[in-house]
Amino acid sequence: MLCSYDLLGLMFMRFSNIVVLILSLLLTSLAMADNSPEQRLHALIDAGWEREMQESPTWASVLGDRRFHRKWPDRSFEALERSHQANVELLRLLDAIDPATLSAAERINYQLFRRDCEVRVEGYQFRWYLVPLNQREGIQDEGSLADSLMFK
Repeated sequence: MLCSYDLLGLMFMRFSNIVVLILSLLLTSLAMADNSPEQRLHALIDAGWEREMQESPTWASVLGDRRFHRKWPDRSFEALERSHQANVELLRLLDAIDPATLSAAERINYQLFRRDCEVRVEGYQFRWYLVPLNQREGIQDEGSLADSLMFK
């Protein structure tokens, strides 16, 4: 049973995650104002990656990013909606970059990153997040996650 201290802690964690996501997008959009299109693209890619690590702390840990190693992903409807809205905003910011102004290599990065964002935004309407098991993901627990982590 959760005590009031535990509930307060959960509420604070959710609130702090929202603040971090909003600040991340705000800082990214401010940083983009005076930069070249390639710098703006890299800022968006970096912000997208950072959000991915925050929203998927177990995946971050598997990749070696230990900043979130004490957390599980928040799969609440509110968190999923926040993530969706962040993806919509990310697409909007990507649309502000003209791919024709990018080098050939950066155009490929732009197209790949934009397609990934599009797939996430388009797929949200089908509510696949309600399907807990598929061919690539399943029930995750400490035991299966521990197989892929280094304990130091």
